[in-house]
Amino acid sequence: MLFPYLGRMKNLKIKQAYYSFFIAILCYACGPKNTQQMETMADGSINISAAVDQILDSDGVKNALENFQMEEVVCDSIDPILAEVYRKDQEVRRGSGDMMTVDQENRKTVISILEKCGFPKADEVELQSYNAIFFVLQHSPGPIMGYYYRQVEEAVSAGKINRSTFALMQDRLLMGFGYKQVYGTQIMNNQLYELQDPDNVNTRRAEVGLGPIETYVEYFNLNYEEEIKRMKNQSNAQN
Repeated sequence: MLFPYLGRMKNLKIKQAYYSFFIAILCYACGPKNTQQMETMADGSINISAAVDQILDSDGVKNALENFQMEEVVCDSIDPILAEVYRKDQEVRRGSGDMMTVDQENRKTVISILEKCGFPKADEVELQSYNAIFFVLQHSPGPIMGYYYRQVEEAVSAGKINRSTFALMQDRLLMGFGYKQVYGTQIMNNQLYELQDPDNVNTRRAEVGLGPIETYVEYFNLNYEEEIKRMKNQSNAQN
């Protein structure tokens, strides 16, 4: 089995790359297999909302928690619980423990809190608790991300989650349901995942507080111009 093998991996970067790849595969199975272009508005902007609305209306998202096993939680003391979730999330990404197991445990805890206690209001929990909730949802399969998308969106509007951080979730959700990404945050199989309107990606990134994509992909040992050339060649070959 592959997942136990992941747990035995010693190289943290390779382990994280493999884990992210297989979570992406799980997400990708939720939607159509061919990446879709989103509608372009009259001003040239991408209509992300229309694509998200379609995703959130899908049966996969609506039934995301079907047969989900909840755990007992005490709603008047969720900050300490979420602090522990945050600690475990950060430690496992520094190489301490098995990432798959920790993410599954954290997901069960966070979803139990959200379902039994409701999504916390802006003044009910510490900022770190919001980060814990976001990280767990961000590392979840597409249907679960979609199921809580609107609540996360409200937390962004309330200033509890950074707009730049939310952009990662948007790209991941779109990717999981067969759409091209719009902010260029997602790398899959050591390649920049398909990107809509690459000529204006840095404008979109700047609007949400992200730096230039050329610098971003260098972190993954990629060259942006080469990645765009590869995408165009693949598109031409398919046509």
